[in-house]
Amino acid sequence: MIKRIFSKLKDEKGLSLFEILIVTAIVSGAAIAIISTVTTGSDKVKKNNAKAKLAEIAGYVKMYKSEKGKYPDELVDLVDAEFYEEEPEDPWGNEFIYNKPGEGGRKYEICTDGPDDETEDDDFCNWTKEDDEDDE
Repeated sequence: MIKRIFSKLKDEKGLSLFEILIVTAIVSGAAIAIISTVTTGSDKVKKNNAKAKLAEIAGYVKMYKSEKGKYPDELVDLVDAEFYEEEPEDPWGNEFIYNKPGEGGRKYEICTDGPDDETEDDDFCNWTKEDDEDDE
């Protein structure tokens, strides 16, 4: 019986339309799964890079204060002080937002508008709401 199946398969040339559709569906499903995993991972990576960059800039702001005796008025002051060659950008290619004074009585704050470059809930700063709750 098995010999008959193999002999029939040997006689067939090419793939049927049904077989091609099955293979296409499997490959498409795998491609979609891989692309969604990579895209989600890259968003996470960019957000983590932005948070690291915020911490780095905050460190330079503190160094600037220790050298000059005052906080910078804007981020370009860090370029003038040669901490950076050019004003730093977030991973999405947007300028960081620097406010002096910052919200809630902070001496300064550094923020990014996140991936959409609009002020919304996906923004984050060099401080978090949890920091505020710890201070209370």
